[in-house]
Amino acid sequence: MKIFSRISLKTGILVVIWGSIISTTALLAVFFIKTYRISLEGTLKNRAKILAEELADSCMNVLYSNEQKTLQYFVESVAFEDNVESIQVYNSKSIQIVGSKTINPDIDSLVMDKVNVSNLSHTTYRYIPKEKSRFYEVISPIFLYDKLINMVGVSVPGDDENSNQSKDLAGALKIIVSFENIDKELARVTSIIIIISVIGIIFGLALSVISSKVLLNSINKLVVGVQRMSEGDFSYKVSSANIKEIDLLIRAFNSMGETLERTLESLSKEKKELLKTKENLERLMTEMRGVQEKLLDSEKFATTGRLAAVLAHELKNPLTSLKNIMYFFSQTKDFSDEKSARMLNTFFSEVDRISRIISELLSFSRLTNIQKSFIYIDEVVISAVLSANLPKNIKIEKDLEHFEAKVDSSRIKQALVHLIGNAKDSMLAGGKIYISVKTFKTFFIIKIKDTGCGIKDSIIKDIWAPLFTTKLQAVGLGLAVVKKIIDLHCGTIEVTSKENKGSKFIINIPVSDVRGGGGLIE
Repeated sequence: MKIFSRISLKTGILVVIWGSIISTTALLAVFFIKTYRISLEGTLKNRAKILAEELADSCMNVLYSNEQKTLQYFVESVAFEDNVESIQVYNSKSIQIVGSKTINPDIDSLVMDKVNVSNLSHTTYRYIPKEKSRFYEVISPIFLYDKLINMVGVSVPGDDENSNQSKDLAGALKIIVSFENIDKELARVTSIIIIISVIGIIFGLALSVISSKVLLNSINKLVVGVQRMSEGDFSYKVSSANIKEIDLLIRAFNSMGETLERTLESLSKEKKELLKTKENLERLMTEMRGVQEKLLDSEKFATTGRLAAVLAHELKNPLTSLKNIMYFFSQTKDFSDEKSARMLNTFFSEVDRISRIISELLSFSRLTNIQKSFIYIDEVVISAVLSANLPKNIKIEKDLEHFEAKVDSSRIKQALVHLIGNAKDSMLAGGKIYISVKTFKTFFIIKIKDTGCGIKDSIIKDIWAPLFTTKLQAVGLGLAVVKKIIDLHCGTIEVTSKENKGSKFIINIPVSDVRGGGGLIE
């Protein structure tokens, strides 16, 4: 349907007319050829049947009197007729008595086929297709009727002359006729029909082209007008047509073009105003989304900070009291047995772990501002690596540029320690950590890359959220603290990761007062 919906009206009309002419001509040609074939073949079959039955009747007397020469004469005389390929006469014992000469090798096998005379009660017919030609075989029985038997002195039962005569099977006659002449005639007629059909089709196509050109000339004018209007030329006018109905349509079309031209001018002005309004709205929406995200992050961090401060304050004093009480008991009571000593050590280790968590909560809650000063960034990185206490199975590769920048060195170091620690935790079996620091005109970049287990794609967007963690004994504030520190420096931090291949963190801190080589880089 899509193909037909895109063609022109002229093409559609021509396709319908041509299709009708071609299909009708083809159907008529096929019908005529098929009818002519059936007629010729039917005539040949009827002729073979009549010829076989008449020859059988003629051979009746000759066969009974055993006059073989006369019988051969009958056979040879009939064999000269058109389309007759072979004639054989058999006696009652299925033995061939006489037969015509054959020159077509395709029927040798048919001639050799014997006729079972004893089972023959009526004329039989058989269509025999061969590789090069087609044949039709007629086998007719030869009967000796009672009158003939009485004439030669043989008595037969029955004495009613009006009743059906009794008959005895004396032999059979087989005629093979060929369709070769019919096929030649059909080929000749088919060629003539094809030529006539082609001429008719060409004439019909030419007539349809002329007719369509005359009828569609006015419509083509309107089509051109629609195309020009679709291109924006509303001032184009379609000339009048000779056909009344189409001329009325053209006038209405020209009037519509004038109306559209006036409307377009009005819409163009309104469109410009709407575009300006849309651009302003999009800009405002983008700014609002950015502000909203920052407000949500700030509120989230503020809420988490307040909660952390409350929890740390409420837990620190009771925890210190519990630790002092247990220490008092350890000094006054006997904890010398192995189980008691192990329980005591577990208590103190868990209290220390809770104390570290409380310290992290307090650190997060107090992370509200920074104190900047000039410091060498490469020295901060080296100090953070030393503080990370990396095992021997983890190697460090550094590419550090020596320059000064005005930052909060303790906070930057805190962020780097967290990132290096996470890299270490992702490489329990060992690996490498790559750290690079580079300066640019208005910012410097710190890159930390590891060869660890990586971060799953499903959680990589949540790693900066406070209290989100995948570790069993962690609070989930490490990366949140890192993000907060970088935000306080008006910087950005990005992460890319592939599972089982490692992660890469990129810190970008914009500054206007970076000093390298004793000079100011701006």
